[in-house]
Amino acid sequence: MCICSFSYNPSTGIFTVPSGGDGVYYFSTYLLVRHGEQAQFNIRVNGDILCTAEGDNGNSGPSDTPQATCSGIAQLTEGN
Repeated sequence: MCICSFSYNPSTGIFTVPSGGDGVYYFSTYLLVRHGEQAQFNIRVNGDILCTAEGDNGNSGPSDTPQATCSGIAQLTEGN
Protein backbone atom coordinates (compact mmCIF):
# COMPACT_ATOMS: atom_id res chain seq x y z
CA MET A 1 0.00 0.00 0.00
CA CYS A 2 1.28 3.46 -0.93
CA ILE A 3 1.20 6.44 1.42
CA CYS A 4 0.99 8.81 -1.51
CA SER A 5 0.49 12.10 0.33
CA PHE A 6 4.27 12.21 0.88
CA SER A 7 4.87 11.81 -2.87
CA TYR A 8 3.19 15.08 -3.90
CA ASN A 9 5.17 18.32 -3.74
CA PRO A 10 2.73 21.25 -3.40
CA SER A 11 5.49 23.76 -4.20
CA THR A 12 6.10 22.28 -7.66
CA GLY A 13 2.77 20.51 -8.25
CA ILE A 14 4.66 17.32 -9.06
CA PHE A 15 3.69 13.84 -7.85
CA THR A 16 6.43 11.18 -7.95
CA VAL A 17 5.63 7.50 -7.54
CA PRO A 18 7.42 6.30 -4.40
CA SER A 19 9.55 3.20 -4.02
CA GLY A 20 7.29 0.14 -4.14
CA GLY A 21 4.39 2.27 -5.39
CA ASP A 22 4.05 0.79 -8.90
CA GLY A 23 0.40 0.55 -9.92
CA VAL A 24 -2.65 2.31 -11.33
CA TYR A 25 -3.21 5.89 -10.14
CA TYR A 26 -6.26 8.13 -10.43
CA PHE A 27 -5.69 11.89 -10.64
CA SER A 28 -8.44 14.48 -10.44
CA THR A 29 -8.70 18.20 -9.89
CA TYR A 30 -11.47 20.78 -9.93
CA LEU A 31 -11.34 24.40 -11.10
CA LEU A 32 -13.52 27.43 -10.35
CA VAL A 33 -12.94 30.60 -12.38
CA ARG A 34 -13.49 34.09 -10.94
CA HIS A 35 -15.59 36.65 -12.79
CA GLY A 36 -13.65 38.23 -15.66
CA GLU A 37 -10.93 35.58 -15.60
CA GLN A 38 -9.80 32.63 -17.72
CA ALA A 39 -7.88 29.53 -16.66
CA GLN A 40 -6.52 26.39 -18.29
CA PHE A 41 -4.55 23.53 -16.81
CA ASN A 42 -3.30 20.04 -17.65
CA ILE A 43 -2.48 16.94 -15.70
CA ARG A 44 0.64 15.46 -17.29
CA VAL A 45 2.37 12.11 -16.95
CA ASN A 46 6.02 12.19 -18.01
CA GLY A 47 5.30 15.24 -20.17
CA ASP A 48 2.29 13.70 -21.94
CA ILE A 49 -1.11 15.30 -21.33
CA LEU A 50 -3.44 13.01 -19.38
CA CYS A 51 -6.31 15.54 -19.36
CA THR A 52 -7.01 19.24 -19.92
CA ALA A 53 -9.58 21.55 -18.38
CA GLU A 54 -10.36 25.19 -19.02
CA GLY A 55 -12.78 27.78 -17.76
CA ASP A 56 -13.71 31.20 -19.14
CA ASN A 57 -15.71 33.61 -17.03
CA GLY A 58 -15.12 36.65 -19.25
CA ASN A 59 -18.69 36.90 -20.55
CA SER A 60 -20.60 35.47 -17.61
CA GLY A 61 -22.66 37.39 -15.12
CA PRO A 62 -21.19 38.21 -11.71
CA SER A 63 -23.09 35.36 -10.04
CA ASP A 64 -21.92 32.73 -12.58
CA THR A 65 -18.94 30.59 -11.66
CA PRO A 66 -17.69 28.40 -14.53
CA GLN A 67 -16.28 25.11 -13.36
CA ALA A 68 -14.04 22.50 -14.93
CA THR A 69 -12.93 19.03 -13.88
CA CYS A 70 -9.90 17.14 -15.14
CA SER A 71 -9.52 13.43 -14.27
CA GLY A 72 -7.48 10.53 -15.60
CA ILE A 73 -6.05 7.12 -14.82
CA ALA A 74 -2.44 6.13 -15.47
CA GLN A 75 -0.30 3.01 -14.97
CA LEU A 76 2.84 4.28 -13.24
CA THR A 77 6.10 2.87 -11.95
CA GLU A 78 8.56 4.06 -9.32
CA GLY A 79 10.02 7.46 -10.20
CA ASN A 80 7.29 8.46 -12.70
